[in-house]
Amino acid sequence: VSPEETKIEVDGVKILAATKWKETAPGKLERKLKIEAERTGEVSISASRTCKKEGGKDKLLLTAVQ
Repeated sequence: VSPEETKIEVDGVKILAATKWKETAPGKLERKLKIEAERTGEVSISASRTCKKEGGKDKLLLTAVQ
């Protein structure tokens, strides 16, 4: 699965800018996001992708609490 196929979902956050995906080590990818909270309290960002070939899923969940 290419990194570009990763779906990023936000709740209570606005993405202001994002870098392109970059491989920082074999099998380790990085993408930096500049975000702004749209409300006080709990907000979240999640990223997921599905392997079409083998059906596996990867999911990353980041939660920021103000």
